[in-house]
Amino acid sequence: MPQIKKTNMNMCGARLGSHTIIKEIGRGGLGIVYLAEDKAAKTVEALKILHPELLANKANLERFKREMENNRILFHPNIVRLKTCETGGAIAYYTMEYCNGGSTRDMFEKRNAVLPLDEAMRIITQALSGLDYAHNIEIQNIKLRDGSVGKGRGLVHRDIKPENLLIHRTENSFTIKIADFGLSKAYQLAGLYGNTQTGSVGGSLPFLSRQQLINYKYSKPEVDIWSVAAVFYFLLTGANPRNSEGEKNPFNAVLRNDPIPIRKRSPAIPKKIADILDRALDDKSSLHYKRAIYLKRDLEKAFWSDKQGRDLLSVTER
Repeated sequence: MPQIKKTNMNMCGARLGSHTIIKEIGRGGLGIVYLAEDKAAKTVEALKILHPELLANKANLERFKREMENNRILFHPNIVRLKTCETGGAIAYYTMEYCNGGSTRDMFEKRNAVLPLDEAMRIITQALSGLDYAHNIEIQNIKLRDGSVGKGRGLVHRDIKPENLLIHRTENSFTIKIADFGLSKAYQLAGLYGNTQTGSVGGSLPFLSRQQLINYKYSKPEVDIWSVAAVFYFLLTGANPRNSEGEKNPFNAVLRNDPIPIRKRSPAIPKKIADILDRALDDKSSLHYKRAIYLKRDLEKAFWSDKQGRDLLSVTER
């Protein structure tokens, strides 16, 4: 196995197990993602390597391992599937299914335009389906702070943003897959298994609810639902739900500024959809949507009601 010492070294052509690295396709604070070919399985996969300089940091290594362990138990068409993993020696990596369409952030930036409502709806409702599954899965063999082993139910992602909603394209369609469960945890065991220090916070601030910022350690599924609604808002308007201009401390934008009603950004958004989104993003007190499936159902009902009305109108005008 290669001894990787520098993050910026050229990995093209390197072998890791049965995988040969083809090219780099992305990187973040924790790791680098490569396109790799599995010679044995004759498949192309994404291979994520923990930044080598972070290997010596126990917290980062544990987060990387947690990301692998969380993904290992998730089997859903709207969640990226883990394939293989390796955390021994001088390198830590895992492979996962390759999403050939990049992320929803990539989609938005390539077009340099907001998405049509029907396309944004497909993205968000699929993401909500994946989240509803993750929020209700039973988790076995969780190591607790006191050294014992317990089980819990439900993973909260805690970092939903456009970069973590990946796209797998086929000839005539696409599937959204949630990636990067590195910040996720079993919410029913919050405070019992010691992975999150009191006072710590994670996630991307433009897609972070007030509740998650204030009480990150005890985040519940509704914070993910808020984040999905914020992504929907972004895809439809090109703007984040809150204004942050003039705030020297970015945390203050979350704590002080309420989300701007979406029709003030884009008056063309159908009122029923706008009302649901504004309600989902209201984080002045408790969050309205406690389950992802409830927001999904409300959005679909409003969308089809509005679409059918437009279709009927267009027929009568012919």
